[in-house]
Amino acid sequence: MALAERLRVNKAEILYEATHDKIFKLANIAKLEFCINQTPKLAKNKYSVILIELDEVDNFTTIDKNQEQIAFINSFVSDIQRYFSSYLHVIDVDNDSTIRKVCLVREGLFAITITSSDEALLKTTIKEFCKLQKLNNSTTAQLYKMHFVIGAATKESNDFSLTDIVNQAQQAINIANSKKLDFWIFNELDKFNQNRRVEIATELQKAIDNKELIIYHQPKLGVDKLEVIGSEILVRWEHSELGEISPSEFVPIAKDTGLISSLTEWVIDTSCQNLSKLIKEFDPNYHVAINISVSDLHLSQFLAMVQKSLDTYRIAAKHLTFEFTDLKFENLDNNIKKTIIGLKRKGYRISVDALKTPLSNLGFVFNGLVSEIKLDCREIQNIEATQGNTTVIRQLVSLTNTNGIDVVGIGIDSLDSENMMLELPCNIVQGFKYCEPLPFHMYINWLNTNAR
Repeated sequence: MALAERLRVNKAEILYEATHDKIFKLANIAKLEFCINQTPKLAKNKYSVILIELDEVDNFTTIDKNQEQIAFINSFVSDIQRYFSSYLHVIDVDNDSTIRKVCLVREGLFAITITSSDEALLKTTIKEFCKLQKLNNSTTAQLYKMHFVIGAATKESNDFSLTDIVNQAQQAINIANSKKLDFWIFNELDKFNQNRRVEIATELQKAIDNKELIIYHQPKLGVDKLEVIGSEILVRWEHSELGEISPSEFVPIAKDTGLISSLTEWVIDTSCQNLSKLIKEFDPNYHVAINISVSDLHLSQFLAMVQKSLDTYRIAAKHLTFEFTDLKFENLDNNIKKTIIGLKRKGYRISVDALKTPLSNLGFVFNGLVSEIKLDCREIQNIEATQGNTTVIRQLVSLTNTNGIDVVGIGIDSLDSENMMLELPCNIVQGFKYCEPLPFHMYINWLNTNAR
């Protein structure tokens, strides 16, 4: 081969590698930007970027990028391309591939770009596509139980920035997740909310540095004698100008902005400081439960960070329970699984929300890693009202009791809800019927008055 030809081939290979994913061979965001820049800008047109985030695929047997996963991704993006191209004008991204219209932004996040001024059609098309994961009428959904969330954003063609619109579409996904919706389309109000997010992120860093957040405790009681055996840790933030800011608002912002590491470290360290006092002054077997997310386990040296706090306050690992509300064990990567197993082996207690844990994870619950499950009486009441019975829940509790796992009934606010949870039966209870969440100094006073 002549030198000029070899150089031409090498240049083409380098360009391909720079604009395509190495594993799935899909065009990447750089290729999308190039194609958009080559598309004629029509004055009346708008560009819309649609992001599809695939966040759960139950039937994968491995997390390795094997042929099964590659085939699944190809099938999934084919569904995306075929469906949206049937109703909307989708920009071509890669004319040399059978997948011409879909690009891979990052692992699990796919994008298409359309030119259209019909926002009603855009919304209807997205809404109907979301039904595919529920009706199993796509090629991919027939093979895999999957879940995806869609975010979209629209800009005028004369005011178009791919970076800005992709960021807005990602924010739309975040909003959809927070609202537990299948999709969200970014709007003007979201821009206002984004300004608030930036302000909260800035103030949150200050609050962590200045120790302005407050740890609250809500007692957990053993049902045998209705005596306090521990408490759940809750975080509250009262800002001098913004007022009370809910954890449901500032925790996701902490995750998105990289502040979650500092926030988690502060919560664990302050909780251990409280716990040390409770063990010494109230009960040598006292334990506290801290809510953490699977994303917290991505933090480097998580185990070492927790151990540092235990060593500082001379506390054994058995006094600390980590509560997960978003644990889908089968979909975790190996490093996260190893961290959870490491926590259990070191003596920490692991708690999961039973009604938010997929049934496919029950093997994980009963394999010795989980110390307790939580059941929210309000959710059980809702199941009973909509489905007519709670047989499945009672069977789950029976299996849990047989395996020596604690069952914690939460959200108890009346005698009726208490009786319902005791009949399951739960062996630990928690709720406003016994005590509302209190700042630590007030909680100590409550213990001295009510629990001795």
